[in-house]
Amino acid sequence: RKLQNSALGGLLFKDPFLQRGVFEVAAIQLPCPGIPLGGNTCVYGRRSVFRLRRQPLLVAEIFLPACQLANN
Repeated sequence: RKLQNSALGGLLFKDPFLQRGVFEVAAIQLPCPGIPLGGNTCVYGRRSVFRLRRQPLLVAEIFLPACQLANN
């Protein structure tokens, strides 16, 4: 609630009590309900649970097609 315009990563990685769970990775076929991307392609996503002072926070990321091409 206090983040306002601050980056979530900045908060997470400076906390000495941060614990990160394992990554779950998925290939997501578009179009997909809930993901506002057009086209008929596959994108990749990952998620993991962070624990800040024993409180869980699920963080999920979807990598856009342009990002995937830049890494090949």
